[in-house]
Amino acid sequence: DIINETNLSKGAIYHHFSSKEEIFEAIFHRIGKENTTALAKVRDDGSLNGLEKLRAIFKAALFNSNQSLMLTVTPCLLDNPRFLAMQIAQLYQIVAPKFILPILQQGIDDGSIQATNPGELAEAIMVLSNVFFNWMLVFGKFGLPAMGIAGAAIGSVLAEAVSLVFFIIYTRFRIDCRKYGLDRIYKPSAAGQRSILKVSFWTMIQNFISFSTWFAFIVFVEHLGEHSLAVTNIVRNIGSLIFMIISAFSSTCSSVTSNLIGAARQEEVMPTIKRIIGMGYMFVIPLAVLFSAFPELFARIYTNIPSLYEAVGPSLWVFCSSLVFTVPGNVLFQAVSGTGNTRKAFALEIGTLIVYLAYSALVTLHLRLDVSLCWTTEHVYYLLIGTLCYFYISKGKWIGKRL
Repeated sequence: DIINETNLSKGAIYHHFSSKEEIFEAIFHRIGKENTTALAKVRDDGSLNGLEKLRAIFKAALFNSNQSLMLTVTPCLLDNPRFLAMQIAQLYQIVAPKFILPILQQGIDDGSIQATNPGELAEAIMVLSNVFFNWMLVFGKFGLPAMGIAGAAIGSVLAEAVSLVFFIIYTRFRIDCRKYGLDRIYKPSAAGQRSILKVSFWTMIQNFISFSTWFAFIVFVEHLGEHSLAVTNIVRNIGSLIFMIISAFSSTCSSVTSNLIGAARQEEVMPTIKRIIGMGYMFVIPLAVLFSAFPELFARIYTNIPSLYEAVGPSLWVFCSSLVFTVPGNVLFQAVSGTGNTRKAFALEIGTLIVYLAYSALVTLHLRLDVSLCWTTEHVYYLLIGTLCYFYISKGKWIGKRL
């Protein structure tokens, strides 16, 4: 292709470059140099505030004159990890510290960029990035090849990377790094590690097992066929927006519970939990109604196959109906963690997951029900975990417990 486009002989090209990899490396360096010039122009524009610069810099990155050339080279990233590493290195070593960081700092200083809830904002960025990357890679937009399910996997990884970059940037400019010891190399001590692990160990194990059981559910559904698996992945992606909102309220409940206990106001814990559940319903129910009313519309974001987006409706309806239990289940479980008794939270989670796995295996492997009915596993899990956590908190045995 290079010979055809340049009208040069193979010998003339390899007189300057010893291999194809060296040619691509030169292309990356040239594009990178021209891109940094364009980004610097935006960064140094004194007529724009931080937010305006952030918008402009993303437009410059997406629509500059080198974009078509970059998209032509991008498929090589899938075959040679060296090129992917070069791209990631450029992102972390040049783009983030020299352009994104100063612009975010300016936006924070001039008030045009505000981030009072970085965790939730990071999740929002990750979800929106995931939608964009899935659309771009699954369907082959901007000159990229249509990668199908492989593109969805790559899109998820890229979305996680975007979220990580946000956390690094936010921590650098919004957190007192000296106060929390983030400005120096951490020197572990046996006593400190024991103190941390005493609280965090059970949470780590619980999260690992929880994610493993979700993976097991996906494996079970796979036995129903590729069509059922594809429907399940679409429903999961659509539901990720709702889970982001539920996660925000759940995390808030955990923090508030800890604060109330620390202030010796334990009697306010349960009323506060109920208020948070109510507020969660106020945000979640309208979205659930919207998704249920137009399932095909949202499914088309992730697939252009008629048999898939037409089949998503029943599964999405069942999923949305489970949100009646998902909101209180998540909030109550995080409230238990907020009491500091992570071992009890671990025990409740393990008991619930055993039932969840057994029920998942029953409806998928034994009964081989329609994939929409398999989503009733969400009802079983959140109804049970919510009930167990409610009785634990109601009994009040956590009051006065020393960790």
